[in-house]
Amino acid sequence: MDEEAWEYEPMFESFAATGHGIEKGIISRGAHFDGDARLKLMFAGTGMWGTTGITVLFGKAGADLSTYEKVYELADLDQQIHQEEITGHVSEPGNYSFVIADSGDESASLHL
Repeated sequence: MDEEAWEYEPMFESFAATGHGIEKGIISRGAHFDGDARLKLMFAGTGMWGTTGITVLFGKAGADLSTYEKVYELADLDQQIHQEEITGHVSEPGNYSFVIADSGDESASLHL
């Protein structure tokens, strides 16, 4: 993951994507789950001329991102605030992580 792909914006108390694509996503710290994992997110897109998108992946902590499952995707994310509860399926007890990525137009950015 790219440490410079997201920045904290104190004025809005949010994190903003400065990079696009799964490889520029925020990856959560691994946590142990025995059953399905839920993640509650508030997010919006910003940008004058474009819309962005959000993609959320879930998988075994430390595994290659290509093995993670896409558990949520919203294209054409506008400037409205969205709140979603996202579930990642746990097939066997273990350590898992979520990845949150800006997957849209590079003229706009995702805010969490």
